[in-house]
Order: sequence, then C-alpha cells, then structure tokens
Amino acid sequence: AERGLGSAPVLDLAGHPLGAATAGEIESFYDVEELTEHLKRPAVCMHQNTPIDVAARTLALQKSDTLVLVNDQGVAVGAVTSTG
Repeated sequence: AERGLGSAPVLDLAGHPLGAATAGEIESFYDVEELTEHLKRPAVCMHQNTPIDVAARTLALQKSDTLVLVNDQGVAVGAVTSTG
C-alpha cells in the first residue's frame, strides 16, 4: 500500500507465482499459508524476454497493476508495474 500498488504477486518458496493479493488481503490473514489458500486472482505473468511494448499492452488489458516476469522455469525474476 505504501508503494501505491493495488496488489502484489504472491510467490511460493521457489519463486513461482501463485497469484495476486491486495494489501488488505495480505494484512487480513494470519500467515502466508492462509493467504495462499484464499487467493482469488492469478498473477499476470510473461516471459522475461517479452518485448516491452507487448508487456505494456498486456498489462493495460489486465485487472492488475503488476506484470510478473518469469524465466524459462517459471520463476519470477522481476516485475513491471503500471504505477512507474
């Protein structure tokens, strides 16, 4: 919430995206396991080598403000946000 994001990606211990949660959802659960059981939105993901114009267009069409960049193994390696 402090960074102006409406949601944040939730990752497993290996770095694979599990979904997205709002700041309110994150604060309302006791622990990460409880949060992951109640995730309602998938994380919006693209390969890290996707051209920026394609990534930006994809993000603009989604109900998310964060696009998770993943490598060939599906592990998060970065993110692009609509908030700059």
